[in-house]
Amino acid sequence: MKKAFCKVTTTNHKHYICNYGEPVLYDYKRKEREIKERVAKEGVEAVRSSFSLQRTRTNIKYLVECNVTKNTKFTTLTFAIDPQGRREANKAFEGLYRRYRKRYGEKLPYLWVPERGTDPDGTHRWHIHAILFIDRYITKKDIDYLWPHGFVKINRVDHRKNLALYLMKYITKDALEANKKGYFNSLKLKQPQTYRLPHHLAVNEADCTFIKHYTIPLYNKKGEKIGERTATLYEIPADITIH
Repeated sequence: MKKAFCKVTTTNHKHYICNYGEPVLYDYKRKEREIKERVAKEGVEAVRSSFSLQRTRTNIKYLVECNVTKNTKFTTLTFAIDPQGRREANKAFEGLYRRYRKRYGEKLPYLWVPERGTDPDGTHRWHIHAILFIDRYITKKDIDYLWPHGFVKINRVDHRKNLALYLMKYITKDALEANKKGYFNSLKLKQPQTYRLPHHLAVNEADCTFIKHYTIPLYNKKGEKIGERTATLYEIPADITIH
């Protein structure tokens, strides 16, 4: 078990520096974490789910910032015949992946979120919001070929750096079903660089594009809330050197 007063995460676009008011434990046994979550009471579980939602959104943000290319496509994939659950939707996307690899001779880096929408007739049909991190230029017609299950929409994005925000909004508490993943991604996506420090990292606030002060609830092994930890998050452009 180790203690850290600071966590630094770096993507292609930004440094995310989080200074904690009190030390954070990490590298502790997974079993202890699983026990704490399993015995959590209903009220505690609701709070924990909220933080799980935030972690999921943050992970998506980091992955997008690490992998976005100039030819990246943000698409919505629909189904003419509604799939019977996430597993069937997942199989349909695996088919898109195989067709892409067969046609272009290369693997398809991707990140996608399943969503169960509400139609005017009151039905709830599955569809997929997918980011395709491709280096080649392809058209909507090309994607139509890759996706024979329904309609394909290419979503406009104001700026590639904002792409993560567009996908993050589809991650909701309803999307995080019990024991279900909120998103799916190819295995070899570039990952953010993360490290922890046993001390606070000095930050020049003039370099920051965003600063947020917040609190993190603390729980004991029984899942009972025993206090709060303060933290400050700083966002700095990646081209600025941090020490």
